[in-house]
Parts: sequence; structure tokens; C-alpha cells
Amino acid sequence: MPSKNYYEILGVDKQSSEEDIKKAYRKLAMKYHPDRFSGASEAEKKNAENKFKEISEAYSVLSDKNKRQQYDNFGSDFANKSGGFSDFNVNDIFNMDDIFKAGKDDTGDDESEKKEEETPIPEAETKETKETQTTEETRTTKAEAEAEKTQTKLSLIAAGDNLIHDTVYEKFEEAPGEYDFTPMYSHIKDLVQSHDIAVINQETIFVENDSEIGSYPDFGTPHEMGDALVDTGFDVVLSATNHTMDKGTDTIYNMVDYWERKYPDIKLLGIHESRKDADTLDLVEKNGIRLAMFNYTYGLNGYEIPEDESYLVDLLDNKEKFISDIENAEDKADITVCFLHIGDEYEYEPTPYQVGYVNDVIDAGADVVICSHPHVVEPFGEITTEKGNKGVVFYSCGNFVSGQDEVDRLLGGMAEVEITKTTQGDRSETKVTKYDFIPVVTHYTETQEAVYRLEDYTDDLANHHYINYYDSDFNVDRLWNLWDEIVGK
Repeated sequence: MPSKNYYEILGVDKQSSEEDIKKAYRKLAMKYHPDRFSGASEAEKKNAENKFKEISEAYSVLSDKNKRQQYDNFGSDFANKSGGFSDFNVNDIFNMDDIFKAGKDDTGDDESEKKEEETPIPEAETKETKETQTTEETRTTKAEAEAEKTQTKLSLIAAGDNLIHDTVYEKFEEAPGEYDFTPMYSHIKDLVQSHDIAVINQETIFVENDSEIGSYPDFGTPHEMGDALVDTGFDVVLSATNHTMDKGTDTIYNMVDYWERKYPDIKLLGIHESRKDADTLDLVEKNGIRLAMFNYTYGLNGYEIPEDESYLVDLLDNKEKFISDIENAEDKADITVCFLHIGDEYEYEPTPYQVGYVNDVIDAGADVVICSHPHVVEPFGEITTEKGNKGVVFYSCGNFVSGQDEVDRLLGGMAEVEITKTTQGDRSETKVTKYDFIPVVTHYTETQEAVYRLEDYTDDLANHHYINYYDSDFNVDRLWNLWDEIVGK
């Protein structure tokens, strides 16, 4: 093959139809067209221009039957043959309208050859033909302009670590071996249910045997927690954390079985019961918008997965597969969201490793990256990688619920994202249009525990918080000041 693999550039293969090639080209050309980078840096503009030229060059060959056949037949020799790729001019298809015009051929034949082969047409007929063509083109342009533009929106919210210590589950044991955790989320329930998709990081593994219920360092959480999460409104559960293997491999199979058996509509990410399941792309669709979702963890606290069961937990060390899966999701989903269990505990800034990994998944195609594990919040915002790709990142959502007793570990955040899909005719574009970070606080006394939005939390509640036994200067202003210090106003 030539030095450039045109099929790979467009994300198609030799069996792809002309329509498949055209669709792939339109999607990539819209993403990298220089007109979209008018306000970007010079480096970003240059990267986009080069990428667009490469995409357009690939399309100019694969969309032309003769060139495609020669490309397939002659391989690397084709570039040196007369009339190879030397006649390609990106300016011929640099107009954004050409990218989307249905049925428009982006390549042309040599004009001198046309003139030799064509039979002269009477002037009157030529004029009439030109007028007819102009009228048809005008109608097409007008129809495209008048095509109804529709928009659909999807709202997503993601909570941080649901970290269930013994001081948490003991408060909700109604009878020996019977638990009801629903009151813990009652003050946040309306917020969760007001979103189309709600995600929670279930830090600790579920157990069904009471003898396996436990706290730090080897957590085991009563399975009744699942009932509370569903009642609250969560419909995506993240399970790839450093505590996933705390109770061994059997517990992972049991947790997968729990969700499949009791709540089959809940999307469970990060753990799998088979290789087939691990290799299947996780998609969630709402309001006509399809999301690809991934959940990977940095490690398992020293526990190792048996080699013949490597599919059990998605690990960041399997980076080649992870990146490949993100790239493959590009033509299967409108938006890709990655949930990473990553970073250093109790640090207010992401680590260099974390920043690098986030950049890599964005370069692979991720649009949103939401992180957990540090147990404290970290900054958020839109970033641009060195390669010029943009993504929205929440570096840590902190704790959602826990029994930890430091002020910064009581303060968490819920990542909020709005996604908009705009469709006009046969064109569509999906992007993140809004994002925010909502502060929450874990409140607990000797007998109660609940999570509140920080804006709903009061000094009266703060005065009754159990942390006052350790820290008498606990109040709402202190929490807001800490939030502003770490996250920014």
C-alpha cells in the first residue's frame, strides 16, 4: 500500500460502499474544516489544516472509482505513476458547503481531455442547458437553506465516590442483615432525577453474604445499596475502582449478576463477566443522542486479576485496547464519555500522569472525561491538547458519600454536562454546549447521614455535624471558601 493508508485515514475498509466513504468523509471534514478553527491558535489552525488536507486527499482517491481501483491494484507504486495523486488540489474541496452537498462529486476530470472527447453543442442548447443547471443548483441550495433545523438536548450528571465505610452502613441497618440506604440520598434525589442520564461511582463492591460486609481496607457493601441508587435515579453505575477486588473475583461476578438480574436496565461499567462482554462497546442512548461510555481504573490496591480472567476489570494499564476502543466508537456514537479512576488521594491538583492520560483519551476521540479517586475535588474545565483536540474535563469529583472525617473529604462535586445534537437535512453535529460543577457536602451525625447540595446546606446543619468533635471551626462559609480555592469561583 502507499505510505498513506487512505482507508485508515477515513476509518473505512475496502468493503465500504461509496455512501459509507462519503459519510465518513463528511463527518471528519466537518470536524477538522479550517473554518471551525478561525478563533484557534496558529498551531491548532495548522494541525486542523493538515488533517483536513489528509482527509480530503483520501476522499479524492477513494470516491473516484478509477483512482480507487488503481490504488488497490498498484499499492505503493501508484503514487509514482502518471496521474497518480499529483492532480489532487485541496482547494477544489475547501468550501464547507461542498462537504455536505448530497451527491456532489468532489473530484474532477482533466478539462483538456473532456474538450477533445466531447461533441460540440450548439450555442443555444448550451445556454439552455446552463440555465437549467443553474436553476437546479439554485433549487438545491434553497432547499438546503430552508431545511428545518432541529435540536435535541441531553443532560448528564455524575456523582463522585460512593465510599461506604462501616460508619455509613451501620446507620442504615434496620434489622440484622437488612439495610435501607434510600434516606441518605433524599435531599439530592430531585437534582439527580432532573437529568436524562445520572452516573455514580460505586467505589465499593457489593456483597450478598453478610459475613463479607466490611470497611477499610477491604470494603464490602450490602447489596441493598443498589436499591437506593436506583430509587434515587442513577442509571449508570461505575465499578472499576481500586477497591473492586477487595473481596476477590467471585464477588465481581456476583455484582454483575446482581445488576443483570435485578435491574437489567441499569448500565454497569468497568467490570465484566466474560471476554465477550469486555469487548462489547457500552452505549447509552437518550433523546436521539447516543453516548459511548468507558470506565477504567489505575489499579486494584495490589490485588492481581488471574491471567485467564483479565477481562474482569478495565485497567488503565491496558491503554492500547482502551485507546483503540475509543477510536472505534467515533462512528458508533455521537459523544464519547470516559470515566477514569485516577490521580493521587487528597491532592487538589491532577498529577502529570493523570493530565497526560486525559489528553491521550481526548486525542483518541473522548469528548468528556470525568475522574474519581482522590476523595477531594479538583479543577474542571475545557482543555485543548497539544494536538489541538478539545474536551471537557473534571479532574476529580471527590466524595459523594463517605465516613471520612476531614473537611476537604466532606466536600464533593457533581459534574453536569449538556449535550446538543443539531440536525439539518442529512447533516448533524453533536457537541457539549454547557458544563458545570455542583458542590455537595456529606453530612453526618452519630445516627444519621445524608448528602446535600452545598447551596442547600445550612450553618444549623453544620453545627450538628459529627466533625465538630474534631474540628470546631466547621461552617458553610468555610466549605464555600474551600470550593473556591480548589475549583475556582
